[in-house]
Amino acid sequence: MWTAQFWKGLGERTAATFIEAMLAFLVVTGFDPMHADWSQILVAAGTAAGIALLKGLLVNLTTKDGPGLTDAEFVRPDKVNGI
Repeated sequence: MWTAQFWKGLGERTAATFIEAMLAFLVVTGFDPMHADWSQILVAAGTAAGIALLKGLLVNLTTKDGPGLTDAEFVRPDKVNGI
């Protein structure tokens, strides 16, 4: 199921993973944004986000109901624009 709802959900997951990984890297390295190695931070966060994106795509290929492995979250084709 490759609907707009699916892409919205996957985009949210991917962006959240990127931000979480970036914050985790900053915290682990001492949270000094002025002296941080931003290239390493962005590579680490981008890698985590890329893995989250790939996982969401692969899961949707197998389950056909959204980016999550469980039934806790799935994209409903009958629910469009909050209706």
